[in-house]
Amino acid sequence: MELYIRLKLILKNFGIKKHLGLLDSERNSSISSSMDYPHFCALAAQNTKVFEHFRTNPIYTAILEHVSQDIGQQYLNVILQRKCFSMQDFESFKRNDLYGGGG
Repeated sequence: MELYIRLKLILKNFGIKKHLGLLDSERNSSISSSMDYPHFCALAAQNTKVFEHFRTNPIYTAILEHVSQDIGQQYLNVILQRKCFSMQDFESFKRNDLYGGGG
């Protein structure tokens, strides 16, 4: 998979949450501005072995996979209320779980 596509997949979830205002901007900037996360994303984009399991790495999960099921449901409720995405979009989003050990 080419570098651009890998990086896009890694950052897609983060960008959607930020766009929808679902992240606490103060917390987001303090955690994700550390150099660990950007370096890890770059490494995953360049290294197939790292990319295959990047979603289970603590550097990634601290930024993107850290919420409880209840908070995740609240995120989904906001998304559904705002009618941000079509059902076709949601089907497309499911493909993300095929990459990086997410599913």
